[in-house]
Amino acid sequence: MAELDTETPDRDVAESRRDRKKRETTERIVSAARRLFTRHGFEQTTVELIAETADVSKPTLFNYFPSKLALLQALVPETDAWFAAALDEARRRQVTMPAQLEHFFVFAVGMIHKSPLLTQAMLVEALRAYTEPGTTPDRHRFAQMHEALVTLVEGGVERGEVRTDLSPEQLANYISGLYVHELLRWLVDPTYPIAEEVRAAARFLGSALAPSRSTENPQ
Repeated sequence: MAELDTETPDRDVAESRRDRKKRETTERIVSAARRLFTRHGFEQTTVELIAETADVSKPTLFNYFPSKLALLQALVPETDAWFAAALDEARRRQVTMPAQLEHFFVFAVGMIHKSPLLTQAMLVEALRAYTEPGTTPDRHRFAQMHEALVTLVEGGVERGEVRTDLSPEQLANYISGLYVHELLRWLVDPTYPIAEEVRAAARFLGSALAPSRSTENPQ
C-alpha cells in the first residue's frame, strides 16, 4: 500500500506536466502562425516556416493541427475575444448608441490596418465555408462578438435609444451585416476608404436604430 501511495502522486504530476507541455506547444505554434500570417500573409507562409518559428518539427505541428487552414481557424477565438472586448468597452462608455458603434467600428478598422494580410486571410477563409463542398458555414463564427453586440443593443433599448419593434438579436444581425459588407468592400478594393465609411455607417445605424412613433406605436 505504501508503495502505491507514493506512486500515485508522481503519476498525477507527470500527467499534469504533459498537459502543460501540450498547451504550451499549442500556444507557441498558434503564436508563430499569427505572427507569420500577419507579416507574410496566409498563402506565402509555409508550414515549414511555422514549425521552424515555433521550434517544433513538421510532424509535431501536424500532430496538433492537421493543416495550415486549421491553424488559421485556430486564430478565430482570439480575434472574437478582441472584438467582444471592444464592444464591452464601447458599452461601458456613457455615450449614445451611434457613438458606441463608431467606437467599435473604428477599433475594427484599426485591427485591419494593423494586420491587413491576416484580416484578408480570415475573410477569405470564412467565405470558403460557403463555397467549398463538405463545409458547413458557422452562423455565429464570432460568437462572443455577437453576444456582446446583442448586449450593447439591449443597453440602447433600456435607455430608450433603440427601436423595439425588432428584437435585439435581429438588430445585432443587421449591424453585423453592414460591418461585414464594409469588410468585403475593402477586401475587393484595398484602396476603399473604410475608415471614413465605417464612421458614416455608424451614423446611419444610429438613425436606423432610433425609435420612432411609427415603430413604437404601430397602428
